[in-house]
Amino acid sequence: MGPLAIAATLVLAACADPSSTASDPDTGAVVEPTVRACPVAAGDPVPDGCIPYDPEALMASNERYKDRMPVSEEAFASFEREREQITRAIESLRADGALTPEAVKAVLVDAGMSEEGIGHAASYEDAEGLHFSGAGPAGGCVEGLVTASDLELDLLGPVMDGGCYALSGH
Repeated sequence: MGPLAIAATLVLAACADPSSTASDPDTGAVVEPTVRACPVAAGDPVPDGCIPYDPEALMASNERYKDRMPVSEEAFASFEREREQITRAIESLRADGALTPEAVKAVLVDAGMSEEGIGHAASYEDAEGLHFSGAGPAGGCVEGLVTASDLELDLLGPVMDGGCYALSGH
């Protein structure tokens, strides 16, 4: 067993119930844990022999993969050059009664977004309106919503995992 495995065994032993013991698989020596991890709410006293942790803060940090990174200046400038054309094309589709997910996807592809692959241009309809998204021509993530009276179009940074979409079940 290598040094890393031994260190992992010792760390796990330290986090265990203090009444339990572990032994080093190479030497057979009994390892007595001296501390353990204890869930402690903010402001509560920390019991002796505990390394405190905040379970709620840990759960919140589990959701950080959905947070977005900043948009680069290059990606923003590239998007802004296309914003007016995308807006006009989608508003024209709406005025002509030709607003469909397929037609909006075609507008995004014409603006330089990928038709297939990771971050490809996509569009769908639901009760809220027609949603669309895709990786911007030079980075970032284009997202928008078209309703009977409004058009929202934004450039957002990629999620912390990378890409434009936070995966469910992460």
